[in-house]
Amino acid sequence: MRRGFFALVFLLVTCASAFATLPIPRVWLFGGVGDVNAFGVRAMAAAMREKCGVEVTTHPHGAAVSLAAEVRAAVREGRPVGLGGHSLGGNAAAGLAAELRSTHVDLLLTLDPSTYFTLAAVTPNVGRAVNLRGTTGWFGGGRLRGSGAENVDFA
Repeated sequence: MRRGFFALVFLLVTCASAFATLPIPRVWLFGGVGDVNAFGVRAMAAAMREKCGVEVTTHPHGAAVSLAAEVRAAVREGRPVGLGGHSLGGNAAAGLAAELRSTHVDLLLTLDPSTYFTLAAVTPNVGRAVNLRGTTGWFGGGRLRGSGAENVDFA
């Protein structure tokens, strides 16, 4: 049930107005602890490709910092960009967005980020930041901080 909910929400958010223009958007998704497929991250990426025409790749949470140059290159090409992740992958996406302070990120979407690790505050370079919270404890339930951060509780 939760897996389907996360996939639907991610599709709705990424296919919405933030990514309704050309050129083709570029999205990086980060998985949580363990396999990158936690809670269907790969399934979400496939649906985004097929249903929305978005160029999306999946990565383990530890790869986020190494992808900063790739995100900057997409922005230089004039492409809308999005970062997202589940659990610790959400923490990684938020951290990458914060590291990219001088680079615009159209959308940051975190799905139940971990409270065990610090969740970076949303910085002014992020156009829209949405956090979906469904659990509590260090496995999830983290809240985005910063101006304009939207925290949605669904549990």
